[in-house]
Formats: sequence, C-alpha cells, structure tokens
Amino acid sequence: MKFVKLNEDQRDSGRRNINSGRSVGVILESWGKGGTESYVRGLIKSLRVQGFDFFLIILKPEGRGFIDFLSADKVVSINIYQLPFFLLKNRVTLVSLHLYSSLLPVTLLCKFARIYIVATLHMPISSWGVRNRIYWGIATRLVDDVVGVSRLVNGEIKVSALYPEPVPGGVHSDFFKVERKRRSGGNDDMPHRIFAVGRLSKEKDWPTLVRAASLLPNIHREKIVIDFFGDGALNEDLNELAKGLDVPVVMHGFVDKKRLALEFEDAAISVLPSRFEGFGLAAIESMAAGVPTITSDFEASKDFITEGETGFRFPAGDAEALSRLILEIIERPSKANEIARQGREFVWQNFSEDKTYLPYVNLFHHNI
Repeated sequence: MKFVKLNEDQRDSGRRNINSGRSVGVILESWGKGGTESYVRGLIKSLRVQGFDFFLIILKPEGRGFIDFLSADKVVSINIYQLPFFLLKNRVTLVSLHLYSSLLPVTLLCKFARIYIVATLHMPISSWGVRNRIYWGIATRLVDDVVGVSRLVNGEIKVSALYPEPVPGGVHSDFFKVERKRRSGGNDDMPHRIFAVGRLSKEKDWPTLVRAASLLPNIHREKIVIDFFGDGALNEDLNELAKGLDVPVVMHGFVDKKRLALEFEDAAISVLPSRFEGFGLAAIESMAAGVPTITSDFEASKDFITEGETGFRFPAGDAEALSRLILEIIERPSKANEIARQGREFVWQNFSEDKTYLPYVNLFHHNI
C-alpha cells in the first residue's frame, strides 16, 4: 500500500485566492485535549492550505488552553456578548461553530450580525437532556448549513440545511507513517501492549477493558500491559481496579499526536470500549497506524468497523466478549495483521486529512 503526500508546490497550485479582506471565524467554547479540538485543528490546517484567512475564537478566556499551532494574532479569547462586535470589526463573513451548550445563543448573535453560519455537530442531539435538545433543535433551523460528524449524528437531524454526507475528522498524517512491529506468534516474547486512548471518564468505560484483560489465560496475562493515554478524573480508580485484578497498567497522561504515533509502533492491540461516542477518532487513528482495533458496539463505530474485516466490535460493557476478541488477536497474529492492513487502507481511503475536510472548503468558498 502506497501513501502519497502532496509536496508544497502541489499544495500551492491548488490554493484559491479568496481572502479579499474577509475571514472565517472558527468558534469553540474552550480549548482542551479532546476529539473536537483534534477535529478543529485538522480543519484549520485545511483552511490554511486552501488560502483562507481565519480566526480561532475561544468564548471562555479561562478555557483558552495551550494552542501551539497558530500565531497569537490568529487566536482570540472573548466573552460571548463581544462576539458580534469582533466579527463585524474584523470582517468575518462566515462562522464555523463547534459548540455545545452555547450553540443557540451564538447562533442568535451571529444571525443578528447577518453572518453566514455553518454549525458542526459533534454529538447526536439525543445525547443531551430535554432542554438542550430543544435549544439544538431551534439552532439547527436557524443556521445556514449543518454538518454532522457521523451517520449517527446525521440520522437525528431533520432540517433541509443538513449537509447530505457526514464530515468526520481527518487523521493526522503521522499515523499513516507508523511502522508497527509485527507479531509472529509461537515463541514471540514481545509484550502485548493494549492501547487505551481517550479521556479517563465514565463514558469511555475503561473498567471493562481492565476486567477483560484479567480474564485472559495466565500464559498471556503474564505479557499483558494496558497503556492509558489520556487525562481524567478516573485515573486513581482505574489504578486501584487494575491493582486489585493484577493487571499491569501504565498511565501516560495526555500526549500529543506525534508522540502517540511513535508509541503505536509497539502497540499489539487498540481498544475503545466506550458506551457512547459521537464518532470515535481514537479508533480510526489506531487503524491508520496499522494496529488491530477493537471497539464496543456504539452506533458510530459502524462508520469504520466492518466486523472481521477492518476491526472488531463487542457488546458494550461485556468484558468476557472483549476478552475473547483480545485472545483471538493474540493467538492468531496473521489474521490480526491482515485485518489491521485492511483497516489502515480503509481509513486512508475515507478519513485522511487531505480528503475529509473538502466539504468545508466548498461550503466556505461559495459563501464567504
């Protein structure tokens, strides 16, 4: 499989000179370390390549976080009520919203300022309580275009402004460069590093992974270690559970994409046991790295996991079912490697950064 990367001359030849003193405002409530931020980072990279002028606007000054990929003049932290004045003053003629609880008030303010609105929904409406469902329902009828990140999200949006196909986040090119160490089985002494990437929070259901590892036959448990990459409130609880079940774990905390891609070279398996995901970026990143990937059966995983072809799925919360899949990957490395290869090819064809954000380029180009 050959991965082709455009050089700078090729990229420059495709850029459009569309600035004309007008800008795109990419708006978030805060800047953290989750999937929404990864999505927005990829979008901004695409906008830059295509020659758009833009601002990244953070609505909670205390939630600005550490943004290392943009110059200071491109990142703005303002109060929500200052937003219309900033947009008008800086000739922002289109906004790209990546919001949650503040989606409706920001939409109303942008409508008041007569600015074109593209709202991206990273979670399905059904994941919210009744009040926010109503607010989101109103907002999606007021914006000019609605973009959903998965078929799950799109399936719950009943407005004519919906972009017809999901626009998932793109996978950083570093993951496609990973040369993972292959397993031969037999007397292979390599440790079985199981990667768990994501927030250490309740909805990710990491305890099911720890319990699944504890159910493996002793001959394999001796070589198992679970590598957690992420921060969250359940750090101590997971450590205590793993200690009680005699499952070795390593808590790496949050790591950036480049470091994570390097770590994937030694991964045996990647598991995302979430009870719910709006999409599941961590899973497709591991697939892009050529790592056999298991997810729970959250609805959005159907967008990228074809059972036994591009990866594996198990019933959410079922530690025994997950343990059986982990065992199958360990004991049948040739099959696991072939599934990993197909998964990587699928992600390259469908979720590479060069392709996934093109719908935004078209929307923005025609409406800025």
